Amino acid sequence: MPSLLIARLTVCSSVVLDRAVPSGDAFDTVQFFMPDGPTVYRIRTFALDHDIHVYGFAPPQTSLEDRVAALRGHLDRTVNDVLASVELVAVPHMNKQDLVVAGITEGDLEVEPETGFAFWNPDGGRYYTRATPVTSRERQGLREVTYLGGIARFWLPDSWQVEEDVETGGCFYNPERDGTLRLNVLTFDTRAALGPPVLRLPRKAGERQIDGGTLPNNCEFEVYEADTIEDGERFRIRYWQIGQVLPDQCRVYLFSFTYPVAVEGALETELTLLDRELRRMIPYPTPV
Repeated sequence: MPSLLIARLTVCSSVVLDRAVPSGDAFDTVQFFMPDGPTVYRIRTFALDHDIHVYGFAPPQTSLEDRVAALRGHLDRTVNDVLASVELVAVPHMNKQDLVVAGITEGDLEVEPETGFAFWNPDGGRYYTRATPVTSRERQGLREVTYLGGIARFWLPDSWQVEEDVETGGCFYNPERDGTLRLNVLTFDTRAALGPPVLRLPRKAGERQIDGGTLPNNCEFEVYEADTIEDGERFRIRYWQIGQVLPDQCRVYLFSFTYPVAVEGALETELTLLDRELRRMIPYPTPV
């Protein structure tokens, strides 16, 4: 008989925002769906932004009691400091009726149509995977930059120099390579605005659009580039523009990476890293 092991946590958090607050009506969960087959699904829900991460694995074929004991041991090792309760729920009908029988009246039991795993949705929100968790290997050799006290947080190579100034913005570069990354943050008061702020504008002459859309943290973004000539040398500027809408306020984070066009091939690794990490930039979550 399919079963669901549900661990309710004492935090309400977000991977994308790298933020956690004490739980209230909203809370995170760790769940293990155990179907009749060999695959077990680990489901982690993050209530602050309705993120969900799901992993399938095949543990040794043991009894349900032994499997539950092993999973309880895993919970004790990984989330014991934020563990509120753990319940084992039989889900023979694969619907809310199974939750009610177990004494869980909030939320619903959702079944993923393709893989068939089930999980408890405690608040009825729309859960979907907003971002793949960052692995330690991805950020090996990188360091966190807490820009101007935390208005923005992002990761750059350890070898890069970091220079920050409230008036002129941030400047980041590898002393041994060509190319300089700059950051300016613009804040706008939107209390008198007649409608929502327009964060994505048509490109100006000479600007080439590369990408754009909405990031997992709900910020609008655009990536574009333009060329310029200085002292007879052609330079390229790659822009990452990220717009954050807050109550009565809007912030625009403008990153720009300037480099000689002649060395673009040698900077491919840096450009790839910047494109990945700047899209993961963590903006300050509240107005200032």
